[in-house]
Amino acid sequence: MAVQQSSSSYDLFSIFRSSPFIQQKVLGRHLLPNGQWTSSSSSSTSLADLDDYCFANIFRCLPLRDLVRLRRVCRRLHFSVGEYLDTRRHFVYSCAENGVALDGNGHYRFNLAAFDFALAHMPNLRSLAFERCSVMKLTMATCNQDLLERLTSSLYDLKMLALPRSLAVTPKAVDRLLAVFPELSHLTVTLFSEEMLAAIVDGLRHLKYLNLAESLLYDYAPVLRRLPPTIRTFIAPADAKEGKGAMLEALCLGRFEGEGEYKKGKPF
Repeated sequence: MAVQQSSSSYDLFSIFRSSPFIQQKVLGRHLLPNGQWTSSSSSSTSLADLDDYCFANIFRCLPLRDLVRLRRVCRRLHFSVGEYLDTRRHFVYSCAENGVALDGNGHYRFNLAAFDFALAHMPNLRSLAFERCSVMKLTMATCNQDLLERLTSSLYDLKMLALPRSLAVTPKAVDRLLAVFPELSHLTVTLFSEEMLAAIVDGLRHLKYLNLAESLLYDYAPVLRRLPPTIRTFIAPADAKEGKGAMLEALCLGRFEGEGEYKKGKPF
């Protein structure tokens, strides 16, 4: 099936032709010192000319929704896209995936259908994060759904999770997180309960990175003494009590001396 050029905003032909892999391997072109490509030795380009390596490099440039649409083109692309999504290990949920929309109160709306859609098509993810921008932060803050519950229902081998500003985390969801992802090594989460923090510290014994920068906790210093020995980076919660920050810093520096570091600011 020959690739036909289209005038629509979704131009698969342009993506193919702009890839250096296509220029060199399929069209037989070479890049000249002046930045131009030599003339093509082939008059037409077919999808059958592309190998899986070329497809994988093209798929990396496409958003998830376009990849799912691409599966409907032909049987070859259906299996190629499906295999690519099944083997995908890292994903950042962005505003583009979520769809920027406002509710009746003028707040950015978290699109649960889009989020579930992303999880359903990439069940083997090992790293999941959310785009670090002001719009996504506002979207997460106004979402009243427990996203941890949805994560644990769709994924099974997660090792790194960055879930900042999600304010609807429940003790039940935390218990399920510990049961489904006991090997979690990196966690960013917003907590308002010392009991949930204690459950995480006691249940995730392979943690290397714990970020509580968006959390608001009180009297949690004794819990930090039970942090697993694997911890290398700990970012403390917000602290409105004068002098408490200095106490925590002393505690953490003593706890991690020679093993890791204490950070009090920028999340990853």
